[in-house]
Amino acid sequence: MDVMKFIWYDKFYYIPWAKGALNRHLPAKLIDNTDADMDYRTAVQAWRERNGLGSSYVFDAAVQNSLVKKDNADMAYIRWVQICLVLSGEDPTLPPHGVLDSRTREAIRLFQTNEMGESGVDGVVGPKTETALFLRTNVTPPGRHRKVPAMGNFQIPSMGHIEDPEPHYKTHSSTWMGLGVKIGGTGGIGTAVGD
Repeated sequence: MDVMKFIWYDKFYYIPWAKGALNRHLPAKLIDNTDADMDYRTAVQAWRERNGLGSSYVFDAAVQNSLVKKDNADMAYIRWVQICLVLSGEDPTLPPHGVLDSRTREAIRLFQTNEMGESGVDGVVGPKTETALFLRTNVTPPGRHRKVPAMGNFQIPSMGHIEDPEPHYKTHSSTWMGLGVKIGGTGGIGTAVGD
């Protein structure tokens, strides 16, 4: 069976990875999309300042390396990696204990060889390997929040938003009151009710 090798598309996978990594290690709730918006840039600056990397919005190699190092020391994140390695078949009996031991590193190397070729093998879970694990297993990494729909109600429990039990049009009144001036006559106060 031919398996399509993982192909790296910088914008489509890198910024969501960066947002997820920032969410894992900061009190941030960045939405899983490709927008380098102000919330994202502010979180990058906060991470840089927290780790002695200066004060700017630039997401450079130093920021990436510090996030990868923090991820690879995080038990919940390594547990996610181990679950993905079991599901993808690299080590079907790997226990998800959350420790980056030699067995886990070997399974990561095997996964990297199978998915990204020999040039991507380093035994470390960084942006490309995380994205490949996510695409292969469809198991969302810790810190990734779903996209907010353009319209309508939404529910992101970690942000405290709860979807309305009733449709939007039934939960909000369209009654309004206005104050206006009548042209061509005397001024006055009036009300109007809209539907």
